[in-house]
Amino acid sequence: MGKLIIFQGPSGSGKSTMAAQCGLPELVTYTTRKPRQGEINGVTYHFIPVWRARLMRLFDLWAEYIFVFGNYYGTTKKQIEDVEMETQNFCAVLDKNGVSHYRKHMRDKPLVIGLRINMETAERRLRQRHIDNPDIFKHRLMEIQRELNEMTECDIIIDNPDGQWETTLATVKEFIAKNV
Repeated sequence: MGKLIIFQGPSGSGKSTMAAQCGLPELVTYTTRKPRQGEINGVTYHFIPVWRARLMRLFDLWAEYIFVFGNYYGTTKKQIEDVEMETQNFCAVLDKNGVSHYRKHMRDKPLVIGLRINMETAERRLRQRHIDNPDIFKHRLMEIQRELNEMTECDIIIDNPDGQWETTLATVKEFIAKNV
């Protein structure tokens, strides 16, 4: 049976980048947000309309989901079942709620890697996403601080400062190799 490696951390922590670069196929989760430049449906996320996410909730198809920043993000029960049947390892990007659900519902507990950044780095990376509304920007910064405090179920927490991407990736790969 394969192992699921989960990357957890706040917006801008580099969890999606690490998941993409760690050399494992990624469990593609669902979202109702609009794709960012360069994102591909079925590769980055399964981009779906809000009505479909609500219908999936109505029919109890979600294993876990969250409604954040006006969008749904989640994983279906079928996706978890499919991962558990695989022989290869997979990785996923989730928040604390997703991690908790996976730890409760999977037979083989996932390996959780937390990526941490300081607030100065978080603010700089968030500005690069061109969030124009100051209230939304402030709210996102507060959410980043909350998410940093919620990395309590991680098997390891790795700092991911600017300019140290290769070092962080090497640490991630080494941790995975020792624990899978």
